[in-house]
Amino acid sequence: MISKRNAIWSWAGMVLALVLLSGCGDGRPPMTNVTGTVTYKNAPLKFGAVFFDPVSNDALYVPRGVIKSDGTFEMETQNWKGAPLGEYRIRVNCFESQDPNFRQKEGGEPVRGKSLIPPKYSQSQKSGLTVTVTKGMAPLELKLED
Repeated sequence: MISKRNAIWSWAGMVLALVLLSGCGDGRPPMTNVTGTVTYKNAPLKFGAVFFDPVSNDALYVPRGVIKSDGTFEMETQNWKGAPLGEYRIRVNCFESQDPNFRQKEGGEPVRGKSLIPPKYSQSQKSGLTVTVTKGMAPLELKLED
């Protein structure tokens, strides 16, 4: 027969195990939704990707967003919507191979094709684009120029 004391300790042990197994969150840093528009030569970029490279060397994530046909994007980090709060350098890619209508040659090596925007934008150190992600921030307007 189990004593009342042993029953209480057994119950407390199960509660403690459940708390430890459930954790204190999903591990994501403080985040917020980040949206925006990319234009080049005053027209929306129709495809490509936006990347936020953290300024801090100890940041763990690189948020990214896929550019839609209307030039808009929404950042994601891992499988989470949004971007962690902080400072970032921005890079934008728009290669021929990112066009939804692009077809690789059969049996050929995968190719990126040429960049459809100035090459400096594919390097966050050279793009000149930066952002500080804060709660409740307005949508970004990334205006790319030659």
